[in-house]
Amino acid sequence: MSGESRPFGSLPHTPTIQIKDFSVAIPRSDVDDLQSLLRQALKRPPRKTYENTSSSRKLGISREWIVETTKYWEETFDWCVLPICTQ
Repeated sequence: MSGESRPFGSLPHTPTIQIKDFSVAIPRSDVDDLQSLLRQALKRPPRKTYENTSSSRKLGISREWIVETTKYWEETFDWCVLPICTQ
């Protein structure tokens, strides 16, 4: 694609197999476990290294991104607002 963007609902080409609907169900207990792991990760963020403090993404994601995203997932994102979370 030369600079053009397509909506996520558009296929890049004609599919060669039939597309079928599917469902995903994640037990609430698994979501609770994930949130517990995120809380633990926030207590001890990754140590600073040359690679994760570089502003270039050539060396991977930054420490700042890891810390901010972990905090967002644990404190802000509502995992069970998605229809995949089951009680």
